[in-house]
Amino acid sequence: MKLNLATKMIICFLSVVMVAAAGFAYTIWKVDDVADGIHNVNSRELPHLLKANTISNNVSHEIGYIRGYYIYKNPQMINEYRKLAQETASIEEELVQAAASETEKRLANEIKNLNHQFSEQVEKKFLMLMQAGKQDEAYQVMLNEMAPVAKALDEKVSEYQAYRNQHITDELHQAVEHSNQTRTVALIVAVVTAVFGAAIAFLSARSISRPVVNLEQVAQKVSAGDLTQQVNVESQDEIGKLAASFNLMVSQLKELINR
Repeated sequence: MKLNLATKMIICFLSVVMVAAAGFAYTIWKVDDVADGIHNVNSRELPHLLKANTISNNVSHEIGYIRGYYIYKNPQMINEYRKLAQETASIEEELVQAAASETEKRLANEIKNLNHQFSEQVEKKFLMLMQAGKQDEAYQVMLNEMAPVAKALDEKVSEYQAYRNQHITDELHQAVEHSNQTRTVALIVAVVTAVFGAAIAFLSARSISRPVVNLEQVAQKVSAGDLTQQVNVESQDEIGKLAASFNLMVSQLKELINR
């Protein structure tokens, strides 16, 4: 295949660029993975963990309002309980709808069902007994029915929080791993590009300088009167054409002197 010097230099340059571009593309890919992981933590994992924390806090306050109502008979405490219960139910529904895995959906539904069971006990048993003046029976409901459900709800919320924390930890560990891989690949690409570029530069320079030196040596011998010298033509580029033209010139000069 006949290639001129310009084409050879362009091919060498593009070879170096392709090596660097491949490393750069891989680096960008890993950086995107890190960005996606961090974005997932910020936009999904942390907000869901905060919602679970809100549920845990709300349930604790709900129990406090129920106990306060039992002691002080203040209707305002029931109103506050119902506001929190409504907020908690709304958050639980959001967690169920946003669940991305079977485990997450199961935990969210179990939290929702336990909270609903607790609310049913408050509204249909505890409050009805309190309003009927049956305070001792209401206390038994609170102690024997509501307390176990509240405990189970708290444990389930803790399980959900642990699940979410594990996801956050995994995402962050993966981000760190991708960052380390990106740094290693960037370093390797820099070294390979430098070595590859130096090798190409050396081979290119050699492919140009060697035939030129050979041509110079033959030209000196011809100038000294030795018309039997010929330059080896090793390529079809400009230098090869120059060598061929030089050989033709020497042959014609020899023929002219013979005449």
